[in-house]
Amino acid sequence: LKAGKSKEDIYFELKKNFDDELLLARWIAMFPRWEKKEKYKIPNLILFILLILSGVLKVISFIPLFVSSGLYGLILLFVIPILNIWVAIGVWKMRGYIYRAATLLSLMGIFKMTGSLLSAKAGISNHELFASDPTSATLTIFFLAIIGSLSFYIGRNLFPNYGWSGVEKGPDGKALF
Repeated sequence: LKAGKSKEDIYFELKKNFDDELLLARWIAMFPRWEKKEKYKIPNLILFILLILSGVLKVISFIPLFVSSGLYGLILLFVIPILNIWVAIGVWKMRGYIYRAATLLSLMGIFKMTGSLLSAKAGISNHELFASDPTSATLTIFFLAIIGSLSFYIGRNLFPNYGWSGVEKGPDGKALF
């Protein structure tokens, strides 16, 4: 792609050596075109920083809970941000599949925090960390909305033909790049 070859040319070149054409199409679709990669470098960096910040804030917010649990709690303290690290690495490398995953994970977090916030307002105890503090829950929802929106925006623009279930196909059944 750096040399200016189109994704279609790369696909047809490599297709001769691959048995699974759908897998090859998915791999090629996961890499952004060079000019788009340059164009979305700054928003991607912002998303990367937000994901790292999110992981750090998760660790900080859970420290009191896990320190009181002893060694087992300290081990869990470092396991919690693994998902954030995995997503952040995928964003850093600009892989197509990760932006959809980040969007879905952000939506799940928003729904979970909204449920916790509504439960706390209704007086229902659900033992959530932020349930007793509506300000923290609201800020978390806002933070997740920014991450989700940014990941959807970047993913949709960098990989316009990489859908939720993989490479989109045209009316002729061929993969769109």
